[in-house]
Amino acid sequence: MLYSHIKLEARTSLKKIILDLQSKTFRLGWVLCFLFNTLYASSNYSIIFVHIGESLPPHVEIALSQARLFNPNCEIILLTNQALIEKFSPIDTSINVNLVALEHIPMTPTHLNWKEHLYIHDWNVYSERFLYLYDFLEWQPRENIFHMEHDNLLYVNLEELLPLFTSLYKGIGATFDNDERCVCGFLYIHNLKAMACYAQFMEACAHLDRSDMQLPSFFKRAKGQKAIDHLPILVSEYVENQHELESYHHHKAADKYDFCRNFDLFQSVFDAAALGQYIVGTHRGPPAGFINEACIFDASKFKYEWRLDDQNRRIPYIIYNGKGYRINNLHVHSKNLAAFSSRISGPYTLGHLSPIYLGQW
Repeated sequence: MLYSHIKLEARTSLKKIILDLQSKTFRLGWVLCFLFNTLYASSNYSIIFVHIGESLPPHVEIALSQARLFNPNCEIILLTNQALIEKFSPIDTSINVNLVALEHIPMTPTHLNWKEHLYIHDWNVYSERFLYLYDFLEWQPRENIFHMEHDNLLYVNLEELLPLFTSLYKGIGATFDNDERCVCGFLYIHNLKAMACYAQFMEACAHLDRSDMQLPSFFKRAKGQKAIDHLPILVSEYVENQHELESYHHHKAADKYDFCRNFDLFQSVFDAAALGQYIVGTHRGPPAGFINEACIFDASKFKYEWRLDDQNRRIPYIIYNGKGYRINNLHVHSKNLAAFSSRISGPYTLGHLSPIYLGQW
């Protein structure tokens, strides 16, 4: 009896040890799998700028250099005309940007049809950048694309935020500033499928007189939140404290919480132009303090600070109720990007640029 009891206890103990090892192995396997996926996703993203025109404004290279300053390992691409590529000679030789000529990218039928049926107006060149971006992704597919207008400065390593983007946005993440408008200074595009959906919608709407800022709202109403959704442009605590959100020109938000979507996860905001225009000014002046008339909030209701990070880089923060939150990008409407670069010395600080550069702004 004693021997049998000892054998039973031994088998029970052994079984517990085996189950415990299996459980720990499973957990370890899950952790390793999560880390692998996170590390893979973290390295698998691109920042793509597009410029269409006869000359390359000097601020373009500042935007590229700033993006590289915070994203040392990712692919940065500039899609522009071949003639401009041949003249491109940036001051910062460490930018390491992949220059792709628009003329070398095969034009998709979607792009060709859009051009054929386009309702001519002053905004077509700004809209066409999305078609060139779609052409490029059809030609050389990628996932996790960040598209920025080249008068935007980036203040974050997107690798740190990428797991949030990939889990929260399966289509496009965009900076809407009211229910009818999206200032596309910063976009997250999940993959080719997401870009194709938007490009084909542009093709279908080519005959309408809609700007690049109006069409995303039409797209959202037609295709829904899964196709395109809000990036947070506001602190959620501020939104909760407002009865409603209304712009200076009386645009009212149907759902005020759209404009702080996922803020509690990001703990930072994206600029749809209103912050940059208030902090930096516009191309027409004044140098600062401009209130965007269409944006769903008044930027003067917040305080702002420039803080140095552990690498001595300047980063803007929006302050509400004594708490500061990083501004991930700043729309420098004045085009004076050097004055708001994160560098406090060296290339692309205001003092470094020659009067020739300053004169072209």
